[in-house]
Amino acid sequence: ELAENIEYLAELYCLQGRFQESLPLFNEALSIRKLSLPMEHPSIGDLFYGAAEAYEGLGNYGEAERIYLNTLILRRRSIPVNYFGLACCLNRLSCMYQYQHRYDEALPCTREALDMSRLSLGKQNRMTMSILKNYLALLRQLGREPESKAFYNQWTRL
Repeated sequence: ELAENIEYLAELYCLQGRFQESLPLFNEALSIRKLSLPMEHPSIGDLFYGAAEAYEGLGNYGEAERIYLNTLILRRRSIPVNYFGLACCLNRLSCMYQYQHRYDEALPCTREALDMSRLSLGKQNRMTMSILKNYLALLRQLGREPESKAFYNQWTRL
């Protein structure tokens, strides 16, 4: 499908750090997909997510945050089908908040991403473990070392 090929090219450009070039491609693929899919479809959310990553890569955190939050709204409408997509978006938003030293905003995003990743992928999955590591580091960053240790101990007993 044309939209899918355009999206793949946009994602490739993002991986290469060519964020400015990827944005018009994400928009073009989005325009095509909107013709045949409802706004709540996971493919629409994927395109918004890609655009948010591109804006983040450009350092335009305000626009990236706006799009990530809109993507979360779209993806929440598709639950329970798309837990993993929601977890990815929450985790990415959390990482962006952390980069900006907005730790108090990052923490609930990371916790929710962790819960969803554990439910959809399992406790031992690489992505789940990465989010767990991020969550524990955030707790320590906020000076909540005892809570971090207690949470890890509880996690290992689940």
